[in-house]
Amino acid sequence: MLGKYVRVRVTKPMHFFDKEKNISYDLNFGNVESGIDALSPVKGAYIMGVTHRVRVFEGRVIAVIKRKDLGGIILVVAPKSKRYIVHQIEDAVEFAEKKGTYDLNCLYESSCGAIVYRIINGETRFLLIKNKRSANWGFPKGHM
Repeated sequence: MLGKYVRVRVTKPMHFFDKEKNISYDLNFGNVESGIDALSPVKGAYIMGVTHRVRVFEGRVIAVIKRKDLGGIILVVAPKSKRYIVHQIEDAVEFAEKKGTYDLNCLYESSCGAIVYRIINGETRFLLIKNKRSANWGFPKGHM
């Protein structure tokens, strides 16, 4: 399912207050209308990367939340241009999903990196690379 494109019909828009669960939704949430098998155990989808209420959303599945106690799975969907990592997704869904009650599987690219260093006159020096797009510094890495 990760990486597939799906269509979500929003049933609980941002800032919707659910009286039964006593929570206010920080993300749009809805039912997956297309893009997955009708017999799949998907119970809904959170939409990340959208800062306003929407009725319908089409995007890419970036993560799957498998609930331990309630069963079923919840998809996390985002625009194809957006990228998120585990802690960003956990922070975004914490209003409704309690940590430790679910397993989170994210879509990642396979990559590898290296920590290159040398010692000059007793001082350790590391090789760092500057990213042209973000201007961040980091260790050399890339696709496998």
